[in-house]
Amino acid sequence: MAYVAATATVCTTANRRVAMRIGHALTVALNLPFSRIGSADLKDIGNGTGNIALSLIGEDRLAYVLLRPHARPFKMSRPDPALRFIEDPEGVAALLANAIANAAETRARGNRGAALKFAAERP
Repeated sequence: MAYVAATATVCTTANRRVAMRIGHALTVALNLPFSRIGSADLKDIGNGTGNIALSLIGEDRLAYVLLRPHARPFKMSRPDPALRFIEDPEGVAALLANAIANAAETRARGNRGAALKFAAERP
């Protein structure tokens, strides 16, 4: 069962989101925008693997059954999606941190640019 779950899971970090495709019988795609990720907690398991749990902010909630086995362990009331048993967890955490920081910087520049453009257009 673990082998099937591991081989049927694809996690992708893009420029504004983490996309997770999970499930072996019924495939579910999760789109987790960086603006909804409050924190990413790294747990080193040993033997070169680790977990990164993504704490979500906002009112949206995900069902534990939907995320299983890709949920933070023992957090049932408000489950967090997790990247489980990844190789080189420090490298993946650094990549994720850089992507989130770049997205936040781009968002901040984009908002300022829109505000300046709006102010310039006003008579």
